[in-house]
Amino acid sequence: MLFLFLINSCTQNSSENESASQAISIIFEDYYKFKEKINPLEATKAGNFEYNDYIANYISDEYQKELIVE
Repeated sequence: MLFLFLINSCTQNSSENESASQAISIIFEDYYKFKEKINPLEATKAGNFEYNDYIANYISDEYQKELIVE
């Protein structure tokens, strides 16, 4: 009986771990997308050529507003 309880407990924890792992993965993915968008030269260095046609004007008001995450 104890063996069945332990197996059931492990199964529940692994599903909780998977959902937590997915949530963390989404957070990191969003972070790197944002980071590459605000710094297109670094994105190109990392192999992401999506922002090759974009030059960031780091001192413009528009660029500064993009940095504020609500």
